[in-house]
Amino acid sequence: MLSVTKKTVLWSGIQHFSLYGLPLILTLLVSRLISPDDYGIVAYTVVFFSITQAFIDFGLESSLIQKKDISALDLNTAFIFTTSLGIVAYIVFLLAAPYIATYFNVPVLEQVVRVSAIILLLRAASIVPYAKLQRELNFKAIARITFFVTLTSGGLTIFLLYKGLAYWALIIQSLFTASVMLILYVCIANWKFSFTFSAVSLKKLLSYGMPLMFTSVINAVYGSLYSLFIGKKFGEKQLGLYNRSSSLGGYVPTNISDFTLRALFPIFSKHQDDKAFLRQQAIRTMHFTAFIVVPVNFFLMANASDLIQIILKDKWIGMTPLIRVLCLAHLSYIVCNVHVNILKTVSRTKSLFACELIKKLLGILSILITVPMGMLPMIWGFLICSFLNVVVGSLFTRPAVGLTFYEQIKSVFPILAIAAIAVGGAFYMASFIENIYARLLVSGIVSAALYLAGCLIIKDESLPFFMKYIRYR
Repeated sequence: MLSVTKKTVLWSGIQHFSLYGLPLILTLLVSRLISPDDYGIVAYTVVFFSITQAFIDFGLESSLIQKKDISALDLNTAFIFTTSLGIVAYIVFLLAAPYIATYFNVPVLEQVVRVSAIILLLRAASIVPYAKLQRELNFKAIARITFFVTLTSGGLTIFLLYKGLAYWALIIQSLFTASVMLILYVCIANWKFSFTFSAVSLKKLLSYGMPLMFTSVINAVYGSLYSLFIGKKFGEKQLGLYNRSSSLGGYVPTNISDFTLRALFPIFSKHQDDKAFLRQQAIRTMHFTAFIVVPVNFFLMANASDLIQIILKDKWIGMTPLIRVLCLAHLSYIVCNVHVNILKTVSRTKSLFACELIKKLLGILSILITVPMGMLPMIWGFLICSFLNVVVGSLFTRPAVGLTFYEQIKSVFPILAIAAIAVGGAFYMASFIENIYARLLVSGIVSAALYLAGCLIIKDESLPFFMKYIRYR
């Protein structure tokens, strides 16, 4: 089982790098070619599409993975249901596009929304074959698909940007990616669709999936509220700055945590009755994820200004105060994501819904209080809520698998302390250097050296674990 776990995590990691790592590199290149205003226009669609995507999924992806036995009838039923929802969603946005453009007072949004909405239909059709590949732990195939598609779509985007298409280049890239992935998922999943539908099968799948759907909707609505308020109150430029800051600040925590837990979720599901195993693996997952994520985000937070000036140019310098706060806020994700997956594994989807509802009500209260104060106070409110989320999630994981708040803090605190000392000390030493490139280089080298030395001094198990993993993978 350990060998399967290692291979699964490895290929899931390659998949996530292909899906998110390469786009990150492309995003940095693209950001040098277009303005925050252009990113803001595309980000407006995210406000609505993320919510709609949660409805379309209906929790069926997780349901198909978690269910002990699935049949061809289950797959066909889920495909017909999700694809039908995708068609309905496309029609709704086709009709609503003028009103969305009027609400934000951005005329070009009408055409942008109508074209971009096709992505919802393509993603809806991809849910079932993608879930089948995950259920079979076929992350190797997924990794190959995402690497190929991301590489080709990236080349297409750069070409279109040089042709002067600006934000349309990003929209065409998304359409191309969704289309090709759908075709390849269906081909490789070795699944033959037939027009067979069972209300009984759908009911069983939804009994697990619906609470997850409501949970996803709550998360999507909450996440979109920041874009909604910022876009409406402060305009597309500030929305573009926020969007990029949030994406970059959350990139490492979100993707490292997601690829690990996406790979482990099918394995956890096979041990869903062994609470001791799940509790132990949850603690180890938090600790090992923090070992990678925390020093990276601390370094990005400390050196945000230099990195932005070197990589993105001065037109993005307004991101600096935002990304520093968001780098810290997104660290809570590595713990909260474990909470979500544990509750999903033990089929406590109603508890998960209640947990997420409480978190989001706190977040909405924060938005209502801080939005009159300006965008930066809103981000500080997000930071406070992000760590309250850890406390709230712990109240639900303890009765589920015996995972306490103290155990979670204990698992990540040494990493937080060492990373803070290492990055803080390196940043202070480098601050005396005037050349921006030399300053960043010294800060990076000294940070890494101090961090690894600190981990060796306290004999943290993470470094030997990853060295052994790499050596014997």
